[in-house]
Amino acid sequence: MVFSFSCCRSSATVTPFEPLTVEVVREWAVNFDNLLKSQRGQEEFLKYLKKEHSECNFLFWQSCEQLRVQTNQGTVNEMIRTIYHDFLAPEADMQININAANQGIAREALEHPAPHAFDPVQQEIYGLMKRDSYGRYIRSDRYKELLASFEPEATNSVTN
Repeated sequence: MVFSFSCCRSSATVTPFEPLTVEVVREWAVNFDNLLKSQRGQEEFLKYLKKEHSECNFLFWQSCEQLRVQTNQGTVNEMIRTIYHDFLAPEADMQININAANQGIAREALEHPAPHAFDPVQQEIYGLMKRDSYGRYIRSDRYKELLASFEPEATNSVTN
């Protein structure tokens, strides 16, 4: 599956497979969009967030990305309800914290389902992740260890 971005950043495409190299991992630290453009980057970021018990924002963001590429209205309707129930409803198990204006937009999406109905909410969450979770990940031991795993000494110690 290929995801398309346009809500919060320039158009880019996530490819389903890419070899993990030191260059790819270093690019993640350049900016948040580089991390999100990388399928492996998304996977590693999600692993980190799960360990920190803070994956809800990212899972919401991913769900919105999947919603945005839907063309079947029945699928859109179902996804809108599911996303709202999972992340936005007052009793949601993975409730995300959004401002009052976006809470209204989220409720309105139930009445007028469309692939881009959650774009303003997604943009708020994107900004929050960019300012908070992303920086913590890039400074984390997990990221540093992944980057260090490409060092020749690490390779030699594993093979000896």
